[in-house]
Amino acid sequence: MPDRSGPAAFDRLELLIEIDEADLVFVAAAPRLAMNCGFVRPHAKVWCARGIDGAELRLMDEVPVDFVADRADELVIASGDHRFVDYAVAARDAGVSVRVVGRRRSIHHRFWTHGFAPTEFDPLPPDGGGTALAA
Repeated sequence: MPDRSGPAAFDRLELLIEIDEADLVFVAAAPRLAMNCGFVRPHAKVWCARGIDGAELRLMDEVPVDFVADRADELVIASGDHRFVDYAVAARDAGVSVRVVGRRRSIHHRFWTHGFAPTEFDPLPPDGGGTALAA
């Protein structure tokens, strides 16, 4: 079974959403995923979180919508989790362009209901091997 927290998956995601060295990158994740992200993405601010919806809640707490609106023209949410729908709507209402990228078949339907056009991301390489991204 592929490792769902490996650097290759982050590389695939970065290419898809075009992360630049100058971009603000914030990640909240389970400890193992956060450790991998921190080691391979030194410019990212990374927080560890545990429990059901722990990472989502931690990220939204650490990076409130007004912080994003004051510093960015665009917000990329690399998760299709339902917890981010209201956050995405609030960011859009604050004048921030919002892009949602999530694993194929894992994007909550409310993103579409609220007028977003999420991009589906296949974290596995085309041959099905290698590493995958956990969302």
